[in-house]
Amino acid sequence: MQQQQEINELLSFLKTWDGKQILISKEENGDRDQTIINLENITMANQGETIDGYVSPISLQLQGEGRAVMSDTEVPMPSTTYDIPISALQDAHFDGVRFYMSTDRGNYTISKM
Repeated sequence: MQQQQEINELLSFLKTWDGKQILISKEENGDRDQTIINLENITMANQGETIDGYVSPISLQLQGEGRAVMSDTEVPMPSTTYDIPISALQDAHFDGVRFYMSTDRGNYTISKM
């Protein structure tokens, strides 16, 4: 129940950033990726269990045009949706400036630019 409340609060606040540019930083297995998105919509997707477990049954979908930021270049995102798997959400909190989310797959930080 607590996790659902955290997710609802996260969605509610992120929706106030619609129309804004956001930066998503993801740390997973020692790698760090950064993506900039012109946020147009936030939704929850319930895709159900998959055979291989690769796709999270529940994910936060941040929608909008975006680009992956690398040390020497930026490349367009392959789709207009950035998925954050949250079926195994371990922590989610807002420090007044950034959202922090920890899942079984990695750590995410979302901030408004």
